[in-house]
Amino acid sequence: MTARADERRRRTLIGAVVAAVLIVSAAGLTAVGANAVLNSTEGEVAAVDSRPVLSLPATDNAALAVVDDDNRLTSLIVATLLPAGQGGTIVTIPVTADSTALFGEVRRPLNRELNSADPSSFFQQVEATVAVTLQFGEIVGANRLTELLEPTIPVTVDVGVDVIDSDDQGARVVVGAGEQRLDGPLLAAALTATEAGADERTQHAIDVALWTGVADSAPVNSSAPVTLDGDGRPTESATVDELFARLWSGPVQVRDLQIIPPAFVGSDSFVVLDRRDVVLVFAQISPARVSAPNPGPVFRLEIPITAAQLAASDSGLASRQEIALEAIATLLFLDGNVVSVDATPSPDGAPLVTRIEAASEEIFAAMEELGPPTFGEVEVVLAKELIDSIDVVVRLGTSYLDAQAAQAVAVEVVEPNASTPDDAATVDTDG
Repeated sequence: MTARADERRRRTLIGAVVAAVLIVSAAGLTAVGANAVLNSTEGEVAAVDSRPVLSLPATDNAALAVVDDDNRLTSLIVATLLPAGQGGTIVTIPVTADSTALFGEVRRPLNRELNSADPSSFFQQVEATVAVTLQFGEIVGANRLTELLEPTIPVTVDVGVDVIDSDDQGARVVVGAGEQRLDGPLLAAALTATEAGADERTQHAIDVALWTGVADSAPVNSSAPVTLDGDGRPTESATVDELFARLWSGPVQVRDLQIIPPAFVGSDSFVVLDRRDVVLVFAQISPARVSAPNPGPVFRLEIPITAAQLAASDSGLASRQEIALEAIATLLFLDGNVVSVDATPSPDGAPLVTRIEAASEEIFAAMEELGPPTFGEVEVVLAKELIDSIDVVVRLGTSYLDAQAAQAVAVEVVEPNASTPDDAATVDTDG
């Protein structure tokens, strides 16, 4: 595919995502069989069924809203434990993320929604923004933040610019640019710093760099026990302190949520999260806590396609992450819900044909009609084993890449003279 054709395809993809994520309730669906999905109200497997049922791990999570001395939101994360109960993921969220995702007339950046006297209301906004149920949510200042981060101290960070804090007395450099080793109070000061008039994206990049330094300090020696329940799974953390003690006792990664390119939003005062990426991140790390707000079926997406298979295709997709983003965008556009994603490549590669396992006869019929125009050549079967709250398991084969290649050719024919900058957001890591 030519560079120009690839750019056109990316523009079409972003346009579809913006339509799906921002105005899906008003969008008309043209895919064959879309009504079958939209009219499905199953949402969960029938209670009476003799088939074995697996459950997704209910991984513990907690949101931390970091505030400065003036109660201004300076940093926002969701920490999620690994299924084994030790280590996990820190998801960084821009503090100016719009909690409405551009729905309605009024924009509600999260940093304007915070009220320290009503934390419950704020964390409900966070839940709505990232479509995840939170186990804990806490608004923390510098001292409390230092307590929670204490096991990781000192922390080595590498920030691209000076970390500057502004107040009534002026501005001061808290942490200089480059690699620095920080103690607890200095790290907390950096995470609560706010530079007057600074670009919000630059501020968020600093935030990501600081949390990356914290994550890189794990695992630490910890005496935090992980007790198991009767099924051999870790018991729930009883407190925020226990959750973070477990987090630091294993490997920790940072995932930063991507945003829709500002050119599509039309404002620099807030950002809009890329719904595809939000779904991908949390469906990988916390599937049992991902919400399913759409009226269509609930999907689990499996991507065994290898990098070699992708490279050999003409799909126009640049990475395995883009495969996931594309598939998620399509399912969201059809008013489906994606709550679980396994992006692990198969050692033997993906099969030729995409396999769709339906939990019920009704979903089976809908997928037989909708599957081919959505995923290319498919094999639809009735699931012999169920996953709790999952209606459909889609295991992508290379036929999906063939379908994407055909779509790219269609774009080439329809828009022969289009040209646009290549600024599509992508995800950096698989899970």
